[in-house]
Amino acid sequence: MQALSTQFAPLSAAHARSTPTDLIFQEKLTLTGDGAAVTDEDGTVLFRIKAKLMSVSARRELADASGAVIAGARMKKTPGLHAAVYIGPESNEKLMMVKAKGLRDITKCDVDIYLNDKVVGEACGNWRAKTFDVKINGQLAGQMTRKSTTAKGILFGADAYHVAVAPNVDLACMALLICALDEIYHDER
Repeated sequence: MQALSTQFAPLSAAHARSTPTDLIFQEKLTLTGDGAAVTDEDGTVLFRIKAKLMSVSARRELADASGAVIAGARMKKTPGLHAAVYIGPESNEKLMMVKAKGLRDITKCDVDIYLNDKVVGEACGNWRAKTFDVKINGQLAGQMTRKSTTAKGILFGADAYHVAVAPNVDLACMALLICALDEIYHDER
């Protein structure tokens, strides 16, 4: 995957790498909410995602490997025609928005990605097949696919995803974009 022509790091420039990176999401189901561990291809834990099960807005927090919270994601609280998720640090939780689009074709699961109220990208794909391409400023920033289905995934609905991320892309931001897609197009369990 080619590098983006300019760095895209709205949450954390420290988490943008100069080489392509493979992220592995492994959902965990707990009594207090679902979450995920996000590792690189070597198995090194980069992030932990904690979901608040009892939250009205389906809040998720992204923490680095040391446990420091980087940013969060939450569903838009007011109802609207298109489902939306806000992404941002605690100081600006509406820095980004991921919003569903194109409701006419029910076979597509596409979203616009906003930064400071301006569309900067999109994710297009098929949520049932768990495949998505994420583009920022028209350039491919990441590709998500579901890893092979595990017994845990079949029995408990815990998915595992592989996300190939282009160089110069904020890995923390990409992790929360995937969370946003999961919230907007979640499977009914």
